[in-house]
Amino acid sequence: MYNILFEKMNYLKRLLIGGFAMSLAVVKLQAQASDTLIVLTEINITENRLSNFNAGSTVYQPSKDLLGEKSTLGLNEVLEFLSPMNIDAYGTGSASINARGAGSNRTPILWNGFNLQSIANGATDISTLPMIFADDIKMEMGGNSALFGSGAVGGVIYLDNKANYNTDKNSFITISGGSFERFNGASGIQFGTKNYSGAIRTFFSQADNDFPFTGEYTSGGTTTTVDQNLPNANMHQFGVMSNNHFRLKNGQNISVHLWYQDVDKQIAPTVRDLARGNTSDAEQRDKAFRGAAEWKAPLKNGLVSVRTGLFSTKTHYEKPSTSSHTNTTGLASVNEAEMDLNLTNWLKWNLGVNYTYEETESSSYEGANNRNRYAVFTSFGISNASSGTFVSINGRGEKAGDSDFTVTENIGVTQQIISGLSAKAKAGTSYRIPTFNDLYWFSATSIGNPDLQAETGFNYEAGLHYQKTFASTKLQLQATWYNNSLEKWISWGQREDGIWTVFNQDKAEIKGIEVQADLTTDFKKGSAGININYTNQDAIDPDTDNELAYVPKSKANAAVYAEYSNIRLMYAHSFVNERYTTASNSTQMPKYDLGNLSLEKQFEGKIDAILSVKVNNIWDTNYETRQYYPMPGRNFMIGLQISLN
Repeated sequence: MYNILFEKMNYLKRLLIGGFAMSLAVVKLQAQASDTLIVLTEINITENRLSNFNAGSTVYQPSKDLLGEKSTLGLNEVLEFLSPMNIDAYGTGSASINARGAGSNRTPILWNGFNLQSIANGATDISTLPMIFADDIKMEMGGNSALFGSGAVGGVIYLDNKANYNTDKNSFITISGGSFERFNGASGIQFGTKNYSGAIRTFFSQADNDFPFTGEYTSGGTTTTVDQNLPNANMHQFGVMSNNHFRLKNGQNISVHLWYQDVDKQIAPTVRDLARGNTSDAEQRDKAFRGAAEWKAPLKNGLVSVRTGLFSTKTHYEKPSTSSHTNTTGLASVNEAEMDLNLTNWLKWNLGVNYTYEETESSSYEGANNRNRYAVFTSFGISNASSGTFVSINGRGEKAGDSDFTVTENIGVTQQIISGLSAKAKAGTSYRIPTFNDLYWFSATSIGNPDLQAETGFNYEAGLHYQKTFASTKLQLQATWYNNSLEKWISWGQREDGIWTVFNQDKAEIKGIEVQADLTTDFKKGSAGININYTNQDAIDPDTDNELAYVPKSKANAAVYAEYSNIRLMYAHSFVNERYTTASNSTQMPKYDLGNLSLEKQFEGKIDAILSVKVNNIWDTNYETRQYYPMPGRNFMIGLQISLN
């Protein structure tokens, strides 16, 4: 299985050696021109590309005040209540993200610049991503394949880990428990010297998830009501992450990030399964190892960086009652070299290459499958401080396996109108290659399609952004109109013989508006704030004029908090409108409202502590985000965090 990989790794080694040699040569030439090199600031790939080459984009970043004590938060909760993105939750077992109606496999999650999407199915289960493993989170709406490659169609989520040099050692431990036998634990230690910054964090979660629910299933004109506790829904999750940053001579930096995760869960039955009397005994175990390293060296007028990542996954699924089981393994090696130059005080230039090797093997494939991906990319950032103008131009060419060489590009502009108020606009192309499941899946009920073509698209957006500080009050407003036209849309559907298969749909049209408001104020002994997001969109199949499945017409959420004398109260509310469940628009799911309330009390002393109480789904809403997958009603959590400095 790995012979091909070793051959490719030998090729990769030559490629990286060549890249290092080119980089060192540039460094040497720059050093000969000047004895003084720029000392690198601690900026990562995400910050560099977002700040220098992403004009006209819509980016959201939840404030630390809104996130609160994030050791108890999952990424799914942050996105549900603090972003315009939509959440598709398959009960409590898994959840995916949907930005601007494009779906989870068109909304990549980047960890320190590396894509976390599964190479098997293109999705990322956000319910298994604890916020304690991220120092920083940003959400960009809209396509950005020119900067980040295949799959960046509806939006991009950025999770980053940052260096903390010259900091005292501090550690924490958090425990929490609540309804449905749920228990969470987290711990971490962090310290930094002049030339080293290190952090280790762990996370554990387990729950029975045997909550009561009421659901309905209709077949043949007969409706069956299911009213019981959810069976076979137990879940155990463990993860550990290590982040290390090193300062070397001549201003060079090296960072190493390691992440291991193990999720063992029962697959809860759907309402349809229970109404039909099907046996509920399916289980799934997912293991993942993620490793990333980056080397950066300063130039006279910029920097050069080389990064590499190795991502290994293993999934085992079994259902004893039907004697079915599936084993799937995935391996990805991602390697990139790039150079940033400040050509003038108003012009920045980025140039880089990427080589990625991907391989999967599954008992549902006919043998192992692999592909090589090659990419070259370049960007220009043009800024004029006096006129308040920022323009970026990005281009990327990529070849994946036997597919054609694909070029994506975009151009964006941000123009200050008056103090605090800017207009923005952006237009570009996007694309997404088929996943291995799309191409090679083979079972009794579903078959992949090896003849699939890559999706392509054209997207554009325009809007206004206002940001102002009044004494101790900060206000931010932004409104964006967008349009995303996608061709060769990859979609699964049933054939006449009942077998599911995948095909290239002719087209999909998605357009809408987004509005975001954020207001915070500080006062003596405390602070308060409110965050509001609203999205209204039309996601249409032009051939039928039907709406795309599971894309709500509108979504709105708001979070308000107040903190005084180390007591913090927060309420978050989310509204999701109706959405169709099929491409034919024959069935529709009802709209729902969801609210969470949390209270935290901080105790300061030689040992700091935070006591928290949280009520999820405080209005006890009976709802589903995916048809027939019940969600829990009102439930409670109580937690304690202890910190040592």
